[in-house]
Amino acid sequence: MSFLLPIFLAATGLIILPIVLHLLRRQPRDRLPFPTLRFLGPHALRDTRRQQIMRWLTLLARCLLILLVALAFSRPFWPRSQTGEGRAVIVAVDNSFSMQTTGRRQAVDAWLKQQLDSLRPGDRLGVLQLQPTPVWLAPLNDNLEAGRTALQARLDGYESSHYSAGIALAAAVLNETPAAQRQILLAGDEQRLAWTDVDFLHPLPPGVELLTAPAAPLPATQAAISNFHATRSGNGKMALTATLRLFTPAKLSRKVTFYAGDHLVGTTTVDLVAGESRVVQAEFPAPANTGDLALRATIDDDDLPADNIAYTLLPPDNTRQVLMAALDADEVDFLAHALNAVHGGDLPSLSIKPPPAMNWPVGSVAVLRGSTPFQDANVAALDKFLASGGAAWVLCDGSPEQIAWLARHGVKVTPARPTADGEALHLRDFDLEHPLFAPFAGHSLAPLLDIEFQVGWSLADEDAEPLARWPDHTMAVAEVHKDNYRLLITGFADRRTTGNWPLQSAFVPFAHHAIVWLGESGSTQSQSGRVGQRLNLPGPGEWQSLNAPLVTASQPVPGSVIADAPGIYEYRGSGGPRLYAINVDPDESDLTPWPNSTDFAKLISTRPQVPSDKPTPAIAALSVDRNTQIWWWLLATAVLLVGIELGVANRTVL
Repeated sequence: MSFLLPIFLAATGLIILPIVLHLLRRQPRDRLPFPTLRFLGPHALRDTRRQQIMRWLTLLARCLLILLVALAFSRPFWPRSQTGEGRAVIVAVDNSFSMQTTGRRQAVDAWLKQQLDSLRPGDRLGVLQLQPTPVWLAPLNDNLEAGRTALQARLDGYESSHYSAGIALAAAVLNETPAAQRQILLAGDEQRLAWTDVDFLHPLPPGVELLTAPAAPLPATQAAISNFHATRSGNGKMALTATLRLFTPAKLSRKVTFYAGDHLVGTTTVDLVAGESRVVQAEFPAPANTGDLALRATIDDDDLPADNIAYTLLPPDNTRQVLMAALDADEVDFLAHALNAVHGGDLPSLSIKPPPAMNWPVGSVAVLRGSTPFQDANVAALDKFLASGGAAWVLCDGSPEQIAWLARHGVKVTPARPTADGEALHLRDFDLEHPLFAPFAGHSLAPLLDIEFQVGWSLADEDAEPLARWPDHTMAVAEVHKDNYRLLITGFADRRTTGNWPLQSAFVPFAHHAIVWLGESGSTQSQSGRVGQRLNLPGPGEWQSLNAPLVTASQPVPGSVIADAPGIYEYRGSGGPRLYAINVDPDESDLTPWPNSTDFAKLISTRPQVPSDKPTPAIAALSVDRNTQIWWWLLATAVLLVGIELGVANRTVL
């Protein structure tokens, strides 16, 4: 017998209490002289002996009562024997999209057939699907045909592989299964990504084997589209940017085709080198659209088709609004002048308006400066705007309301310190690959380096992406992307009193491109996601696929959804219809196998297989669930003893 909570066995020591009370009761406090009982006859002597027996029975009942209660709370059970006959096999199925590579599933199925053909009646078979979380396609039992049917009917998915949780679950079940041979058959491709979360220093339980399918060879040709987005480039055109990566062979030319809906937009050819990413940029006439335009980019077929297509959305061609509170009448609003000075291009009909009291338009860009946007009357509208997928530019000026609001969103703001007394602050360490600095990356950084600030603010946030820094290496410009919203935070303001930035040549292109980038990301970023990730929706509604490899019929969804496949999806609910672009995880495209296959042998325990009366809490819990609930019977017996003890004790009272 084993105990789930053996600490309660210490309560059995309370048995000493009724024993002590019994012994104390046997010693009378006062001795009274009493005449002989011989004239009362044999009945008096018999009654006295009966009382003594009753007292001993009362003592016994009380001791048993304490023992039963202590045993009941310690949750006793009989663990199932680890020894047995036959073979118990769990097939852990890798259903990530890398298994769609040409020939991989067929090779794994052929290996599985060799392993499973030796199963005989009385053996047990289970099928465990690994992604997105371990799920039983067929529980471990002696119905071998059900397990084989589940294997044949399994569907390959579009998520990444992670073996750790599935192997741990299969090992726990096999550890509690009596069988002469217990095996985990890992039906996967030994991809490096899948093994990264496995701890090879902690082997499986003794007696549990792990057999892996032979490592799959690298495909003959494979390239992937790892990123795809679209922006309006002005003059009625759209700029499409796709990032491609080649894995095999060493060099290859691929044709990239762009579609808007079902209409062909154009094609381009790119030369790729294995191990390198190549950014493809193309410009095409933009269709007039009042809603989000669904776009997709494809490359010609190779051995892994799942990552040969990517999806994105182009925001509608309408007036871009900038919500920005006006400055005092005696201040020159350099930022408003800079934005209004831009005609054509990305801001064809820019409209600068003060933020309304409530319901800020989500397609807008909010410029948050001063204390007004962060006062109590506006905070509710601002938070609702961001929660709905809005984008904002925060220009730090040190107002208490602004600092407090940023702190609530995880951003700590402190004064920036120059490296020497009286020295002006300068920007440095620019992230030139970020779209914000696109106007400067191909030309000169001198306009940005020449800016001097007398007042600056350092930003600190673990989730922020630094785009530029101060001389002391603290963040000066940061991008914060949390939940649905995106913030651009600059540790400097647009006031002439804090620096010469408004007078520098970098002011207009920086401000202009910041609004363009925020406008594009704010309108489409919250409508993009990855397969398997939870996507927040404006509210309950209907969800269906419009263009995806797995057809999803219209179905009701709450305020969030998880897409099982890439594609363009439509949501109908709060705020009207809305499109969403879902893509696969680009890391799964790397089919490189685990570099050292000998690590798999480390998972096989070298300890001898012996039955244990002290299983781990997790395994003990499984045993308790599958064994008779002994503790219920113990409690029931204890209740019965309480009644007996009360009856016997009352008869011993004279």
